[in-house]
Amino acid sequence: MLILLFGLSFLPLTVGIGGCTFDRPLLGEYYSYENGLEAHSSFKENGDIDRLFYRRESGAGATRKDSGGFLVNRDIGECFQLTLKLNYYELIYRDKSQSCFQCYQMFNRTKNIIQIRKSSCGETTSLVTNQMNFDELCRSIDEQSEFITLFSKSYSAEECRATIYGTYHFTYEFREGGIGICDNPTSRLISCPDPGTPFESINQRFRMKYGYCKYLTSSFDADQLNQCLGSWLTNDGNIITAFANERVGSERWYDKFRCMLTRKDQPQWFAKSLFAECSSLSSPTDGPEKVIITPIIPEEPIASCYFPSNLTGQWINTANVNARVLINSTHIHEIAKVNNRGWLRETYYVCQQTSRSQYLVKSVTKGECFSYYICFDFKDRHHNILRYRKSKSFMSNLYNLFPNRDPFYEVCSWTSFGNDANWKYQVFVLDPPAPIECPFTGMWTFKQVGQPNSL
Repeated sequence: MLILLFGLSFLPLTVGIGGCTFDRPLLGEYYSYENGLEAHSSFKENGDIDRLFYRRESGAGATRKDSGGFLVNRDIGECFQLTLKLNYYELIYRDKSQSCFQCYQMFNRTKNIIQIRKSSCGETTSLVTNQMNFDELCRSIDEQSEFITLFSKSYSAEECRATIYGTYHFTYEFREGGIGICDNPTSRLISCPDPGTPFESINQRFRMKYGYCKYLTSSFDADQLNQCLGSWLTNDGNIITAFANERVGSERWYDKFRCMLTRKDQPQWFAKSLFAECSSLSSPTDGPEKVIITPIIPEEPIASCYFPSNLTGQWINTANVNARVLINSTHIHEIAKVNNRGWLRETYYVCQQTSRSQYLVKSVTKGECFSYYICFDFKDRHHNILRYRKSKSFMSNLYNLFPNRDPFYEVCSWTSFGNDANWKYQVFVLDPPAPIECPFTGMWTFKQVGQPNSL
């Protein structure tokens, strides 16, 4: 589920003249990249707000936030008033050094991400009350203005599945400095649970392995392991995901955080930011880095048995008339249209073991994470008809961990086909059907009796 707001009810609001306090989800330390400067923001429990802006040294690989020589500006203020609106927090910020007020609109996108829009710093406007008109100040914020994205320094990973899941090859292209698309066969994007690790049952990170293209100066070799920080849906239907590179240390916030944009109707296109911001992403095809993914199989199984020769050919699966089935001596290739946009789901069944009419196959699907063992039980072919039963699927990783277990006797057990007393067979029909000799010949007369005319 896409995260629009997270935990709005967790923040107790203390509103009044002279100050307010912070609690979750606003409380904490954040990093952002604003107007070419690195910003370190601190929202403290007592309501104080510190924002330090640093200029990054040209060519430096790490953030120099501890060096006074690179400090450009420091905003020290406090929370004067905090109000929960329909889908955001409205913060009245009082600048202690300039004695002016700013209005912050703070959108809690995920538990790790806050996006803000803010007004200019206004001074006291009412001569009667000597107070700022806060409503007017907040209305001065342009609704079309860009968001500033704050990344929590004490982040915790979230589920990636809402944005991307599976195994893909990808091409990439940079808008500036690039002269073409890099299409290296070794480039991989893998967003899968990781058996044997804390990420075994959840999908909170994805790997992007970049391949180098010889004649493209903008291409490079890299192996990024990214943790998802959550995703949210914008008003125009874009899905934005924030992520952090695990292989970049906390002293390099500049290189750690990124944003990625895609859409449900364009799931194979992504735009990525080059810095810790999301405002440079306009559409899946308009961003500093453009990525196009293509689903691939997670592994290439090796066949170790053969199907009967009379199974070879092209078939239609009557259980799914939109699917086309190709069978050769070792593989069953099923191609199915999954929606009206023409996306194809391609599954390969590779023969592993056989006994009597049962065939143990390893199933791999393009764009999926794992391979599975499945058992086919074929009846003898009857002209253009091939009847079969298919068992439940079993993850093949289980048998890699326990090599003494024989998958055939478990996957092809009669209990794997269901507990129905009368076994039910599905049907493949040869495409196109081959004509056969009719069982009767001659000329005949017949009488037809139909439904009486109701008119």
